Amino acid sequence: MRRDLYYLTQCTLLPTASMQKAPGSDVSIKMSSFSPDHSPQKVDPSETASLTKPPRSTVSILILVGLVIAAVFLADLLSPLGVSISFLYVMAILITAWPPGPLIPIVTAVVCTALTLLAVALTAGSFAGNPLIVLLNRGLTIAVIWIVTGAVLNRKHSEETLESIIQGSPIGQILIDSIGRIQVMNRQAESLFGYGADEWIGMAVEHLVPERFQAKFLKLRTELALAARTARSRGQGQALIARRKDGMEFPIELAVSPARTSTGKATLLSIVSVSEREASQALLRIHARQQGVVADLGQFALEVSDLDEVLNQVVVRLAETLDVEFCKILELMPNGKQLRLRAGVGWREGLVGSATVGTEPASQAGFTLMCHSSVIVEDLRSEPRFSGTALLTDHGIVSGMSCIIAGAPNAPYGVLGVHTAHKRSFSQDDVHFLESIANVVAQSVQRFYAETERIRSVEELRRSRDMFLNLIQNNPFGVYLVDSGFRLAQMSTGSQKIFGNVHSLIGRDFAEILRAIWPEPFASHAIERFCHTLATGEPYHSTNTTERRDDTAEVETYDWRIDRVTLPDGQFGVVCYLYDMTERARQEAEVHRLKDELETRVVERTHELMEKQEQLRTMAAELTLTEQRERRRLATDLHDYLAQLLVVGRMKLGQLRNTLHSEHHGKTLQDIDHVLDQSLTYTKSLVAELSPHVLYQFGLSKALEFLGDQMRQHGLLVQVDSDTDSLPLSESQAVLLFQSVRELLFNIVKYAKTDHASVSLTTQSNGEICIRVSDEGQGFDLAAAAGKRSLSMGFGHFSIQERMNALKGRLTIDSSPGRGTRVTLVLPYESKGLVKTTQSQSKVSGLLIRERGASDRPSEFTVRVLLVDDHAMVREGVRTSLETHGGFEIVGEAVSGTEAMELAHVLNPDAIVMDVNMPGINGIEATQRITSNLPSVRVIALSVNTDESTRSAMLNAGAKAFLGKDVAGDELCRVLDELMADRIPQT
Repeated sequence: MRRDLYYLTQCTLLPTASMQKAPGSDVSIKMSSFSPDHSPQKVDPSETASLTKPPRSTVSILILVGLVIAAVFLADLLSPLGVSISFLYVMAILITAWPPGPLIPIVTAVVCTALTLLAVALTAGSFAGNPLIVLLNRGLTIAVIWIVTGAVLNRKHSEETLESIIQGSPIGQILIDSIGRIQVMNRQAESLFGYGADEWIGMAVEHLVPERFQAKFLKLRTELALAARTARSRGQGQALIARRKDGMEFPIELAVSPARTSTGKATLLSIVSVSEREASQALLRIHARQQGVVADLGQFALEVSDLDEVLNQVVVRLAETLDVEFCKILELMPNGKQLRLRAGVGWREGLVGSATVGTEPASQAGFTLMCHSSVIVEDLRSEPRFSGTALLTDHGIVSGMSCIIAGAPNAPYGVLGVHTAHKRSFSQDDVHFLESIANVVAQSVQRFYAETERIRSVEELRRSRDMFLNLIQNNPFGVYLVDSGFRLAQMSTGSQKIFGNVHSLIGRDFAEILRAIWPEPFASHAIERFCHTLATGEPYHSTNTTERRDDTAEVETYDWRIDRVTLPDGQFGVVCYLYDMTERARQEAEVHRLKDELETRVVERTHELMEKQEQLRTMAAELTLTEQRERRRLATDLHDYLAQLLVVGRMKLGQLRNTLHSEHHGKTLQDIDHVLDQSLTYTKSLVAELSPHVLYQFGLSKALEFLGDQMRQHGLLVQVDSDTDSLPLSESQAVLLFQSVRELLFNIVKYAKTDHASVSLTTQSNGEICIRVSDEGQGFDLAAAAGKRSLSMGFGHFSIQERMNALKGRLTIDSSPGRGTRVTLVLPYESKGLVKTTQSQSKVSGLLIRERGASDRPSEFTVRVLLVDDHAMVREGVRTSLETHGGFEIVGEAVSGTEAMELAHVLNPDAIVMDVNMPGINGIEATQRITSNLPSVRVIALSVNTDESTRSAMLNAGAKAFLGKDVAGDELCRVLDELMADRIPQT
């Protein structure tokens, strides 16, 4: 098959070269497939008919494959295991050769392999023979399946490759079978004969030839095929008349090559349309003539300077070349509202030079200016884009085309157009020719305008020179000119003051004049500067020259500059510009004196203000820290007393509810429980607002995460990122940063109009902490907001900045309308840690309720529990709940983490009910130490604060469960029962 494919490839490509020239002609055939609009494209084989088989429904084939597989599988199950008939799966794989694509054969092979193995597994129990026979049998079957699959895939690939080669041919290609039925027709052939992809399949090739030429075609096809098979190559093409689907006949050249496919021998017909070649030759002649006209007009435009002569020659040659009756050049008037007929042929006498056309898009000329491209009109009478002007309709114009003539940069000169009085279709080559002529006209116009502009510039330069001399003569400032002979040549009125006491100035030696006015050494220095500039061209500028005159003894101050200039005679001279600054210098001296006095006063007042500001910052920092400490004290009181009382109240209420079974009392107790729950919730919320315990217990990083969770209730989703989990700070630093971030997040809620924000905390290598609070909200104008700071904003940006400055930190804001806001807080890093409350060593013996060994345990299994809480009422409530429930024994109580660790070591309890917030070592650290030393002890955490940070910290420390104190009681008993279930002896 690969040998056939190579041969057919050569047959497909070689005829192109052999058919490039017709017999007896030296003009190459221009095939439509070589044009940009008909370039060869890659062909998807699934879009055309197969080379080797007629089309079939893929669904029908898949159904047939499924039936064959099912039948073979059932037969394989019913036959003895030692006799395999699974090789019949090959039939299903052979059937998959019909549908296109490689996926179906591969999937079928996988399914057949799986079913072959599955049959062995299902019938293995009924086989008593040698298992090696079964393995060999099935292995050979699977090998045959994949060998056949590979052959099918190779065949499909070869056929698809062959079809792609035919479809990609630049000439018409038709593949027919041995009886003359069309198997493949590429796109070029479809275009030549006008057939669609679904119309030629299986059609007899004789239908492509008129009936009177069918016998000749059959004879020619037989002779060419025989000659090609004998020489193993294709000969020259033969002339023939072909017929399109619509019945139109056209001449072609035909070449025949032998081919082989999987269905047997075939014949490949290569077809080239002769009419396209003749049309191409005609187009080449027209194109050559047009290019010659463009070259001639370009040369003529370079040789002639008269623009009217160039324009008249253009319209005559353009009308002759395109064979049109009318040609025009419309010039855009200065007002931009009209176009004047500047040159033309075919128009009535008197119109050229006087007729005008509007620039509105309702006319062809106006439409051309608007769309900035060439415009073609086949029939002006039915043109929907615009209507004909009087200039066109009066002459019976029907067809035409027009394009813009470029003028000055970004401005058109006008419109070039050709028209006919009969209907005509202009080709794209005609449009390109018209545009080329328009370019020639544009270059002539631009060259004419450039020459006109040069003449105008020369005249303008002359007037400017006269004006300059007049300005120098009458300039109120000092301007004078020294010629190449170092004589005073000219001076302005403003210069007369400096030379007022010197007579006979013009033409006098300039060095003599300077020595008569100024003392030495200034006079010699000035003369030296003038001579140096005259000789080298180096300018000199003195902004403040103060000297006492020799002639008047007055002190005068001047700002003067000298430059070398070229005089009208071509010699160099020096021009001096001077400004009398005597009075101005006196006033500036007075201003400087007053400025120095004012600056001294400002420095004194600024120093006083800085001292006051520093005092205010220190006071503000102290107030903030004092406020936070008072908040913390109030929060601690609420947590340690009110919250604990409410928790104990709920515990007691739960115990009472378990003893009362009256429906009336149950409703009352439920109402009381609801009130206590609301009170506890409000207390926890108030404690969190006053002083978040997370800040003091887990540090700033966890506190920011806690703050992000709290902002959800205000409708703001906050993403918190931190590069460190543990960041001990001084109390003043931690409080300031936490309050600042909280205020910034509330500002986002109130002003940013967005529901997303982000907070990032990073520690930098230079010993600084950086917190960035950003949002993608509406932002604001920093410059406008600077003067509109409101006192009602509270702890706003200004207040944060002042407090940051007090701790040697800084605040930066980046915001603009519509781009969000980014606020950055930077503070020097001080690793001092938050202040924690400590207490003295605990007394274990005072809280040891009962100390038992393994010998005095109760006969029935009882869970030994150690209670750890710094509130006696909470311990009493938990103890009562556990004793009421039964099955638990309270072996000890502790009021701190230290006591809990000591009692745990002494008592070795089964479970510990551990409070989180306790003085000294808290519940988290105590749990971690206890579980590491006594891994068999179950720790259940209790806390009023049920936030995620506290819960995660306790569970990571080793606690088995985490409960809020508000739900402790029955829930605690249930959790203890579940945790201790695996330790209850099995009976």
